[in-house]
Amino acid sequence: MKFGLFTIVPWHESLTQFQALHDALEQIELADRLGLDEVWLGEHRFSRHGLLSGFFSFAGMVVARTQRVRIGTAVVVLPLHNPILVAEEIAMLDVLSGGRMEVGIGSGYQRQEFDGLGIDMNESRARFRGRVGRQPAHSADPGWSHRYHGPGPPGAQHVAGQDGGLRPSACSSHPAHGQGDLCDTNNGRSTERPH
Repeated sequence: MKFGLFTIVPWHESLTQFQALHDALEQIELADRLGLDEVWLGEHRFSRHGLLSGFFSFAGMVVARTQRVRIGTAVVVLPLHNPILVAEEIAMLDVLSGGRMEVGIGSGYQRQEFDGLGIDMNESRARFRGRVGRQPAHSADPGWSHRYHGPGPPGAQHVAGQDGGLRPSACSSHPAHGQGDLCDTNNGRSTERPH
């Protein structure tokens, strides 16, 4: 059994954004010192629900301020991003952390996040599938046909595929939970890596 912490860094009215973000970092540092196994970070924007719109910057702070805890994305809302840039960010974090990154990607479910970025939420699932290399045959999105040539992190199974789409090991849909598509990049394998 593993124990961990999950945060989206909610912004309560009694706190400033600075306080909320720094309190979350202190909790994560404490989790690392106490020996928790994992810390999972959820991307959100345009609401008090979660302050992690600068997701990769925050994850970089977590990498810098922890020593052993594994750091996961729960989730990166892939339709809101260029998958090559996501792969580069994750690969860089994985290298800097000594191979401690875990990756979760999803299609998103909060309309204000899509509206705020000018992206049609009705295209979320198709955009997600196209970015993980499961482009529907009826869709043509030539913007995602680039190749990724980034650093070779430990555990490279979770970086971009050769066509530029992210290639996690196992993807499934969970519409009953309102989460759309979710991917497990470890495909159930142990996340332990030699030190």
